[in-house]
Amino acid sequence: MNLKKINIKPLDNRVLIEVQHKADEKTDSGIFIPESARSPLNRGVVRKLGPNVEEVKNGDHVMFPVHVGTPLERDGVVYLLMAEESILVVVS
Repeated sequence: MNLKKINIKPLDNRVLIEVQHKADEKTDSGIFIPESARSPLNRGVVRKLGPNVEEVKNGDHVMFPVHVGTPLERDGVVYLLMAEESILVVVS
C-alpha cells in the first residue's frame, strides 16, 4: 500500500485507520461461524495522524468501538477517520 496515494490529511487529534477486513470465520477449535454471527470488525492499522495525536503512531495495530469513526474508501481499501480518544487499545 502506497501511503502517498492516500490524499487525506487528518486534522487536530484525528487518526486514519485502515480497517482489517477479515472477520474470524471459525473458532480456535475449528467450528465455523456463520456470517450473521461474526463479530463486527473493530480492528485496524493506523495509517495517518493529525498534528495533535499523542498516544498512537503510524503502523500501530489498534482496536476501537464498533460504530465509531467516519468510513472512507480509496482504491478498494476501507479506512475510518476517528478521534484518537476513540481508540481503546494498541495491540502488540
